[in-house]
This record gives sequence, C-alpha cells and structure tokens, in this order.
Amino acid sequence: MTRQLDLLRRLLIRAAGLAASSAVCLAAAAQSAPAPAPAAPVAAPGACQPLYLALETGHLESAPMLVEALHTQGVTATFFSANEKQKNGKTSLDRAWGPWWKARAREGHDTAARTWDRVEWNGDLPGREPRFRMRIHDGAFAGREFTWKGSKYCENLDKSAERLNYYTGKPPLQLFHVEGRASPRLLETAQSCGYKHVNWTPASFLASKDWIEGKKPYDELTRNALKALPPQPVLLVGTSMWEGHDGWVTGGMLKQFIGHAKALGYCFKPLREHPDYQSWLQEHPYEDKP
Repeated sequence: MTRQLDLLRRLLIRAAGLAASSAVCLAAAAQSAPAPAPAAPVAAPGACQPLYLALETGHLESAPMLVEALHTQGVTATFFSANEKQKNGKTSLDRAWGPWWKARAREGHDTAARTWDRVEWNGDLPGREPRFRMRIHDGAFAGREFTWKGSKYCENLDKSAERLNYYTGKPPLQLFHVEGRASPRLLETAQSCGYKHVNWTPASFLASKDWIEGKKPYDELTRNALKALPPQPVLLVGTSMWEGHDGWVTGGMLKQFIGHAKALGYCFKPLREHPDYQSWLQEHPYEDKP
C-alpha cells in the first residue's frame, strides 16, 4: 500500500512539472508571436477630395444643357465670360442674355471676367511702363493687332466685370483667365489692377479629341483622367467653340463626368473657396469703377 501511494505521488509531481513547462512554453510563444495588424484607418464621415468647375463661355449654344446638368447634379460653377459673338449675331454680354445671367446668379453660380474683346497677348514691349502687342478676337477690331498699355488691358477686363455685375446683381469674383498665352508681366499688370489669374488644371478629357473622333468612350476617358488629377484641381468646361467641333462639352458628357467624379470620392466646391484664391478674394472684393 505504501509503495502504491509513493508511485501515485511521483506521477502527480511529474504531471505538475509537465503542466508548468507547457505554461512557460505557451507564454514564450505568446511573447514572440507578431502583434496583430492595426485596423485600416476609416475616412472621416463627409470627407472628400475638392474639385472646382469653371465654365468658359463660347457661343453658348450648349450652355442651357450644361446648366441643366449642373442643376441635376447639385453643382455650382464659376462662369468666365467675354462679350463673345453668338451664332444669332448677338454677343454673350448683350441685353438679350441679361435674364440668362441673372438666372445663373439666382442658382448660386459665380461669374468672373475675361477680356471684353477676347484680347490675346502676342508679346511684351520694352520700357518701364507695361505695354503689350495684343490681338483682338471679337468686336469692331476683330482680327487686328494693336499695342496696348497695361491700363487699357485692365479696362477691357473691367468692362466685362461691370456688365456681369449689372446683369446678375451679384459682384463677380476678382479673378480672370487669359485668352491663349500670357507673359508674367501681363499677369502682374492684371493683378495690380485687381484681377488674379486662374490656372486651369490640364484635363483634356473634358474636351477630348479622342472622344470627339470616336476613338475612346467618354466614360473610360473620364474615369482614367480623374484618377490622375492633382489635389485641388480647377477644371475648365467649355460651352461651345467656333473653331473645330461644336458642342465641345455636352450636357450628357458633363453629367457623366460629375457622376464619375462623385463615385471616386470628389466633391464640387465653389472656386471662391479654393485655397489659392480664397484670401485674395476676401482682400479684393469687387468694386464699381468710376
């Protein structure tokens, strides 16, 4: 009996030792095991990538369809306008278009100037006072080239801004965009009289030759191009062009574009909120010129 009790005691001691050894091994394994990967960060509710739309008026034939597309998608834009010739012989800033501009302001859109006569820079001239060779694209002197002082260029911008303010009852943004090219001196001259230049983000999918010529479907172009955009892009939507193909961007194209952009996490904000222009606009509100 004593021998059996002794044997039982030895078995219990051995079992306790094995249990302790197993516990040590498990603890060591737990310490050496890699920590679980942290959970992927979750985007804050409502976060989005801002995108800003600018419309540059052409002969305005497709403008009503573009406006309808913007309204349907709940997006506002900034309309940059010159007094551009229309197919019916009128111009985009004459009285016939006054009610149309008024309606855009009521919808929450902004306006900004291009030169009244669509004046294109063709070279700086020497001298202390800013002077430029300028080619006129609209108005009584269309097709001709002149030497302009910087002050005359500013007056041409003022004329567009004043007309937009008159029609809309809403001060235009003190921004502008050049026709074609520009020199640093021309941009500095415009800024000295209250107009900051807006640079479009390259976005050929909004006026794509590949789409026009049927080489690629528009939805494929927009999806691919949107993924390659830099932060805070300002994208130009042309209404209709005199040169080349009419209906440069149609209402259907704009709806597709906005839909694809939203699906990729973009949201559309007014240009006046763009970080490159917001402070400037706060410091340079529109004022009627004497």
